[in-house]
Amino acid sequence: RLGRPGKRDNQVELSDPTVSREHATILFTDGHFILHPDSDHQVWVNTEAVKGMQVLNAEDLIQLGQQLLRFRTYSAQA
Repeated sequence: RLGRPGKRDNQVELSDPTVSREHATILFTDGHFILHPDSDHQVWVNTEAVKGMQVLNAEDLIQLGQQLLRFRTYSAQA
C-alpha cells in the first residue's frame, strides 16, 4: 500500500490498476531516493515532466498515470 491511515481515504493499493509499474521505478542509491521513468508514459514531479532520473525530496508530488501521490519518508524514532 501507498499512503497512510488518517481521517480521509488516502491509501492506494499497489494492485490498483490506476497505479502502473510501467510508469516509473523509485530506487534508493547513495542515500537518495531517485525516480527513474521506465517507459514512454509521462511522469510528472511537482507539475514538471520528468525527462530522466530525478532525485525525490520529501513532499514532492508525483503523478503516475491517473494517480497523484505525495512522496514521504518516515524515520523510526527511538
